[in-house]
Amino acid sequence: MFAEIFAPITHGKWSKAIRIAALVMAISTLLISLIATPISWYKDIKLSKAQSSRENISVAVTAKNLDLINELPKQHLFGSAIHSSNTNNLPITNLQLSLIGIIQSQPESKSSVIISSAGQPGKVYFIGDKISETLEVGAITKDGVILENNGRLEKLPLKRQKLAFKKLAKKLLLED
Repeated sequence: MFAEIFAPITHGKWSKAIRIAALVMAISTLLISLIATPISWYKDIKLSKAQSSRENISVAVTAKNLDLINELPKQHLFGSAIHSSNTNNLPITNLQLSLIGIIQSQPESKSSVIISSAGQPGKVYFIGDKISETLEVGAITKDGVILENNGRLEKLPLKRQKLAFKKLAKKLLLED
């Protein structure tokens, strides 16, 4: 089988031309390799002996890059504890804040709350808004707000009045 495949190359009309072409290609490949290898080695040696200087390295610091750099410390490396499933065990904040109302929507980023500070009229806040310099709205739940107070998580619950149906029912029954 081998002889049948290569018979035209070894014994055919073009056999001598094919052998010469193959020999020329092999010799040219060898010559190119012999010339290119020392040139490559020379460039590598020159590069390895070159002194590295920080002066040659330039970083373009633009306003956008600077903003990104300033935001890095605020990022959460392993995720945010605010989005944890167990936020019931958070301490209740002792700040003079009262939660007036919660407006939950989908997506969560559109949710908002109304928070009153020290008896002042309430203001509307969204997730990520700053209430003060060190206080930020971290998350909004169905029964309160999770605040990030100087890096510490606290909960501001929604105060609800208990409904007194028994008293109302007795009063209605007595009136009839």
